[in-house]
Amino acid sequence: MLLDLISLLKRLEQLDIDRGVRFLLNCCKEEDKKQIHSSFLEYRAQGSVFGSSYPAALHYDNPIMFWKSYLFDKKHSLLAKLSIRIFEAISNSIASERAFSCMNLIHTKLRNRLGSEKANKLIYIYMNQRVLDRNKSLFIGDPIEKTIEEQIELEEVLLEILGSDDSSED
Repeated sequence: MLLDLISLLKRLEQLDIDRGVRFLLNCCKEEDKKQIHSSFLEYRAQGSVFGSSYPAALHYDNPIMFWKSYLFDKKHSLLAKLSIRIFEAISNSIASERAFSCMNLIHTKLRNRLGSEKANKLIYIYMNQRVLDRNKSLFIGDPIEKTIEEQIELEEVLLEILGSDDSSED
């Protein structure tokens, strides 16, 4: 990551730096791009307040604390806010793993002729059924148990919704 102090110790290719700058500029408002770009260039060159004598350098091992040190610096606060937002973002693949597991349950060796459109709809129904089961406040009456008929009715409603979404795209 280009905003991590440790990355300043590594020799980076210009292509990687350009790619990082484009990413940063795509994450911010149009009117903030110039200030964020100049702050980033100063940071990479270790100029101005980014030098090692500034107290923020104490947090070289914790990028979030490092950038929090610059939140009240008028010149670099936008880059600091953006950097904190990036470093606090959770990066994992739990949702995609869950979707693949669901797909493996629905598209088995026995159901290998299942079309992709129908498989997508069944996956959508399966995933949303679990959400609805967890949020029991959506149901009227006894939310604990649903009969097979109620589950089928819910699947039909979801299929109708999906069908109306498909027809609106045409």
